[in-house]
Amino acid sequence: MIAIEETILPSGFVCHSLSELYDTCKHFHSDSDHSAKLNLESLVESYDFEQCWQEYQDDDEDDDEGYPLHDLDYYIRQAPRKTERGIFLHFSDDGDSFLRRDCAIHLTVDGKKYKLPCYFAPNGHKVGANYTTDLYFRITSKLLKELATATSISLSYETGDDKTGFKDANLGNFQKYALAFYEGYYIEDQGTPEEKEKLRQELQAQKDANKRREEEEKAREEQRKAEEKAARKAEWEEADPLSKVWIMLKRNWKLVLLILFILYVWANW
Repeated sequence: MIAIEETILPSGFVCHSLSELYDTCKHFHSDSDHSAKLNLESLVESYDFEQCWQEYQDDDEDDDEGYPLHDLDYYIRQAPRKTERGIFLHFSDDGDSFLRRDCAIHLTVDGKKYKLPCYFAPNGHKVGANYTTDLYFRITSKLLKELATATSISLSYETGDDKTGFKDANLGNFQKYALAFYEGYYIEDQGTPEEKEKLRQELQAQKDANKRREEEEKAREEQRKAEEKAARKAEWEEADPLSKVWIMLKRNWKLVLLILFILYVWANW
């Protein structure tokens, strides 16, 4: 069962996140052995990576053996942290550091398209200037609600590099993860009981609308199948004996091919 976890950070702030990661079943890089995971979180502690990288690049101080005295992690440890509250979509790749920090993420939710700029990408451990282990994207409460009630979700991860990225990955099962976060954190975190009840009613109304749409689509599909069955029956009843043979061949062409293949193999045994 997907639950909401509370993590108390050293700063004293509390981060709410999903207890279970969603597996995209997609590799973010051709050299990666792991598929990337998704989570939803309420807080990000960030720092200015670009500034740290620039300070590292500008540092010309060497040790006694001629190597740089300070590595990039030294400047990252010194960098001031900023705590940002909100709703964040968090990508991670099991520590591979194959996520591109300069990527573009596109979500399509029930036909609506969203482009998400990266909010924060911490340092990785493989070519850290370009790659990272984590990517954080800020989303709105409106988008979270749409994810929570979606009937279809797809994601594109674009980098401009042939070895990385994918397009229109089906993430339909992420809907229940978003719903757990929306109900368990976002609604529960909103002010007064009246505000919470209003959000619950709005969510239920959207769920009911989705259910009606699914039932209508199911009824249309059943009607289509019934009409197709009736047409096939009428075609058979109106056909002459020779036409019925042709109809049987058309409707069972896979079986006919299998039988012909078996006969061919048997004849050449």
